[in-house]
Amino acid sequence: MSNWPNIAKLSPPNLYRVVARNRLFMLLDKVCNDYPVVWIKGPPGSGKTTLVASYLEERQLPAIWYQVDGGDSDLATFFYYMRLAGLHASTSKRLSLPHLTPEYLPDLSEFFRRFFRKLFTAIPETSILVFDNYQEMVPTSAFHNAIKGAIAELPKGIHIIVISHLESPPHFARSLACNLIGQIDWEVLRLTPMEVKAIIAASNLQKFDENTLQLLQVQTNGWAAGLVLMLECFRLAGTVNHVLQTETMEPIFDYFASQIFDKSSVDMQRFLMSTATLPYLTVQMAQAISGNTSAHELLDFLYRRRLFIDLRAGDEISYQYHTLFREFLLARANKHFSGSELLDIKRMAADLAEQNGKFKVAAELYAEIKEWTRLVEMIIRHATILLGQGRHQTLQDLIDYLPAEVSQTTSWLLYWRGMSHVLLNPREAIADFEQAYVMFQRENDLVGLFLTCGSIIDAYVLIEDDMALVLTWAEQLKDLLIQCHGFPSLDVEAKVLASMQGLIYAAPHHPLLETLEKRAEIVCETAIDPFLRFGIACAFIWLPLWRGDIYRARKIIEETNLLMTAMSVPPLDLIRWRVIEAAYAWSTTASYQIAEIKILEGIDISREAGIAILDCMQWGNAVYSALSAGELTQAKFFLEKVEATLDVQGKHTLAEYRFLRAGIELLEGNLLGALDDASSSFNLHEKLGRPFLTEGARFGLAQILVELSQFEIAHFHLDQVIQYSRTMKSTFLEHQCLLIKAHAWLKQGEEAKALTLLSEGLQLGRENDYIVLNLWWRPQVMARLFFLALKSGIEESYVTSVIQRRNIKAEPPEPDNWPWPIKIYTLGRFEITFDGNPFRTSGKAQHKPLELLKCLCSYGGQAINQDRIIDALWPDSVSGAAEQALRTTLHRLRKLLQHAEAVRFEDRHLSLDRGYIWVDCLAFDRVAHHPGMTDRASLQRALNWYRGHFLEGDTSPWVLTFRDRLRIHYRRLIEQYGAMLEQDADWLSAAECYLKAIETEPTVELFYCRLMNVYLQLGQRIEALAIYQRCHQALLTRLGVSPSQNFQAIYQTLVKN
Repeated sequence: MSNWPNIAKLSPPNLYRVVARNRLFMLLDKVCNDYPVVWIKGPPGSGKTTLVASYLEERQLPAIWYQVDGGDSDLATFFYYMRLAGLHASTSKRLSLPHLTPEYLPDLSEFFRRFFRKLFTAIPETSILVFDNYQEMVPTSAFHNAIKGAIAELPKGIHIIVISHLESPPHFARSLACNLIGQIDWEVLRLTPMEVKAIIAASNLQKFDENTLQLLQVQTNGWAAGLVLMLECFRLAGTVNHVLQTETMEPIFDYFASQIFDKSSVDMQRFLMSTATLPYLTVQMAQAISGNTSAHELLDFLYRRRLFIDLRAGDEISYQYHTLFREFLLARANKHFSGSELLDIKRMAADLAEQNGKFKVAAELYAEIKEWTRLVEMIIRHATILLGQGRHQTLQDLIDYLPAEVSQTTSWLLYWRGMSHVLLNPREAIADFEQAYVMFQRENDLVGLFLTCGSIIDAYVLIEDDMALVLTWAEQLKDLLIQCHGFPSLDVEAKVLASMQGLIYAAPHHPLLETLEKRAEIVCETAIDPFLRFGIACAFIWLPLWRGDIYRARKIIEETNLLMTAMSVPPLDLIRWRVIEAAYAWSTTASYQIAEIKILEGIDISREAGIAILDCMQWGNAVYSALSAGELTQAKFFLEKVEATLDVQGKHTLAEYRFLRAGIELLEGNLLGALDDASSSFNLHEKLGRPFLTEGARFGLAQILVELSQFEIAHFHLDQVIQYSRTMKSTFLEHQCLLIKAHAWLKQGEEAKALTLLSEGLQLGRENDYIVLNLWWRPQVMARLFFLALKSGIEESYVTSVIQRRNIKAEPPEPDNWPWPIKIYTLGRFEITFDGNPFRTSGKAQHKPLELLKCLCSYGGQAINQDRIIDALWPDSVSGAAEQALRTTLHRLRKLLQHAEAVRFEDRHLSLDRGYIWVDCLAFDRVAHHPGMTDRASLQRALNWYRGHFLEGDTSPWVLTFRDRLRIHYRRLIEQYGAMLEQDADWLSAAECYLKAIETEPTVELFYCRLMNVYLQLGQRIEALAIYQRCHQALLTRLGVSPSQNFQAIYQTLVKN
C-alpha cells in the first residue's frame, strides 16, 4: 500500500498521528461489499481524504490514487497520468497502456473500455481506484464519461472510491439506478464524541473536562477541520472560543484561521501567504518563492501540527494546502502584499510551476499578471513534448490563455496552434500555418518556414478535397531549398521529409521528389530520432511501390523492420506499417498468405487498441490483395467491410470503394455495373487531385471498355495511363497497360500489333521481375497472352517463370511448351514427367495409385463421382471399405505426384487440377470438342500429341471406352487437317499427315485413298501404287477384307494409265 508512484498527483497524503475511525472502516467494508463504486460526499475539511487513505493503510489494500484537478478536463492529460499510475500498479511488466492520441478520438467510449479493461486485468484483484477532489471537474467535461467507462469495466473485487464535496453528477444517474454506486454522506462523516476525544488525545493536549468536550462537539458539529482549528486556537490562547453557528463552514473556517494566523510570527505569515500561490510545492519551491531558508522546518512544523497541509511522497516530497486554508491565505496575501510584491511572487510561482511540469498552473499565473512574453516562451518550449504525449487539447488551452493580439501575431504560436488541431480540423490548421508562414517570412525564420511548409503539405492528406494546392507549397519548398542551399539542420530536414506524403499523393511525378527521395535515403542512415526515420519510411515507401521498384521497396521494408525492433511503436503506427507490409507482399511478390497475415495482424491491433480510423484502409488493402489473387469470394467479403466504413469516411474512400467494386464486377462478368463504378471512381479521383490513383482508376475503366469492345475509347485511356506512368517512371503501371493493350488488339484480331506491345510489356516485367501483372487478376486473359508469347518465342524464360509462380492454367489451345509441373503421356505410351524429368516407377507398390490416375484420365479428369471410380477399381468391395481404399490410394497418388493440390477431392468428386497437370489425351479431347479449334495450327498441335492409341495394351473396360472415343476424334481431325493441307496445295505436309495416320490407324481406307491422291498430285505414281498395295495388305491381314470397289477402281485406272 505504501509503494506509490513518485508523482504527487498519484499519491495519497502521508498520514501523521491519524486516529483510526473503525466505525467508518467497517462501513466502507460493507459498502464495498455491496457496491462496486463508493461515492463519499462531504464539505471541505470533513476528513474524507484522510479517511480513505487511512482505510487503505489499515486494510493493506493495493490501490491507485488519483488527485483530480482542472487539467484533467483534457482527457489526454488524464490518461497520461492514469497510464503512469496503471503501469506502476501493474503486476505484469508486459502491460502496455496507450496515450490518448488523436487517432482514438473518433470512438472515445471504445478507448475508455479497452484502456480500463487492460488496466483492471493487470492490477491485483482487490485493488481500489481512488479519485480524490472529484468536485474540481466541471459538470460538462467528458472526464465523467471516462469514469463511466471505468465503472462499466470493473471486474468483481476491484472498486472505485470517489471523494467529492458534491453529489455525483447526472452522468452517473444510470449507475445509481442500477445500484452500482453506494454513498457515504456528510451525516455519516461527522465526528462522534468518541472520535473527538481520540483526536484530542492524539494532539498531545491536556485532558479536557466534559463541559469543554461537549462545547467542542457542539461548536464543530462533527466537522474535523473546525475541530483542528479550535484545538490550535486553544494551543495558542489556552481557551476554547465560542462562534456563531452558520449554514456554511467557510465563515467558521475564516474566523478560526484568522485567530491562528494573527498569532503566528511575521516570518510565518509571509511564508504562508507567498507559498499559497502554488497548489503544490516542494521544499525547494517553498524556499525559492518565500526567500525563507527555513522552509523545510516550517513546512514540517505545519504538517506535524496538522494545520491543513498534506504531505505527499514522490521523486521529491511535496506539500499541498487544504483548499479552504489556501483560499484564506490567498485572500490575506492580496491584502498584505503591495502590487509589485505580489507580481514578483506570482511571477516566481509561475516560473517554478513550469519548471516542475505544471504548465496550466503556470499559464494561469502568467495570465493573472499579464506576463504574456513568458507564457509564449513557455508554450513554445514545451509544445513538442505535449503533442508527443497526445495532449493536444492542453496545448490549445495554454494558447487560449493569451489575448488574441498576442496569439494571432506570434508566428510560432500560430504554428503550434495549427499542430494542436491538425488531425481534427486540418482546414483550420492550414489557415494557422499559412498565417504563420507569412510571419516567418517577415522574420526570416528559416526553421519556421521549412517546418510550416512541410506541415501544410502533410495536412492536405487529411482533407478530402482537391490537392492541387499542394503543388504551390511544393514550389515554396523548392524555392526555400534553393535560397538556403539545403535545410537549416538535419533535424528540420528529417521532420520535413517525414511530412512529404501529401506531395507524394498530389504529384508523385514532381521533380522535387527525386531530390527529396535521395535525401531521405541518406538521412535515414544517420543517427536521427528513430520515430522520424519511421515517419520518413512510411511516407517514401509508396514511391517505389507505385513505381514498381521492388529492390528499393524491399530495402525500406527490411531496414524499417530492423529499426522497429528497438522501438516502442504506438498502435496507430503499427497499423500503418502492417498496411504497408501487406501492400508490399501482394503487389511485389504475390505473397498473398503473408499479405493476409499482415492485414489480420493490423486488424487485431486496431481491435485491441480501439482505433478504427484506418479500418477502411486495411479492409481496402485486403480487397486489393484478393482481387490481384483472383479470389473473388474473399474480395466480396472484404468489400462489405469497406462498405461498413463509408458513413464515416470521405470522398477518397468512396472513390476507392467504387474502384474495388468495379474490379469485382469485372471478374463476375457484370460489365455494365463495372463500367458505372469505374467511371465514378475515375471522376472522383480526378477531382481529388491524386494523379497516381486517378490513372489507376483510368486503367481499370479502360479494361472494362476493352471487354465491352469499346476499343477506341479504351485505347485512348490506356495511352493516357502509359504516358503518365512514363512521366512518373512507373514501370509497374506501364507494363500492366501494355499487356492490356496487347489483349485489346488481340480481341480486335490485330495479332501483329498485339505482339509488339506484348513484347514491350513482358520485357519490362522481366527486367523488374514482376509477377503481379494486373490488380484485377484474370488468369484467362494472362493465359491467352502467355500462349501467344510462348508460341512466338517472346520472353519464354520469364513467361514460364510467371506461369509457374502464379499457377496459371493454360486455355485451349494449349501450347506444347507450357510449363506444367506434371505432364502425363497416355497416347502411344504411359509416361509421367516432373518439370521435364521422367518419373521411374518403383514397382508393385505404385500400381494402384497409377491405376487410379489412369482411371481419372479415362473419365475425363474433371468432377468424377467417386462411385464411378470405386465401381471401376474396387467393384467387389463393400461401400465403407471401398471408400477407405479410395482415400488411401488418393493419398498415395498425391504423394507420388509430389503435389497434394494436383488431385482435388471435393464434394465426393475427384478432379485433376489443370494448373498442375497436363495430360495429352485430355488436351487432345478438349481440342476435338472445341468449336473454335479448327484452324490449321491447332489441329496440327493436337495431332502431334496423338502418337498412338490411349493406354494401348490396357484392356480395362473404362480404358477401352475412352480409347474408342479418342480414335473417332482422331480420324475426324485427320480428315479436317488433311483437307486443309490439300486445299492449301501443301502436298508434302499432306503426305506426312496421311502417312502418320495410316501408321496409327492402318485399317482406315480413306486415309490411303487421300494419300494416293496426294502422291498423284506430287507426280509420284509409283508411291501411289505402293500405297494401294499397303492398304490391301493391311485390310486383308487385319480384317480379312479387300479395299472397297471404288478404291479398287481408282487403282485399276491408275495401273492402266
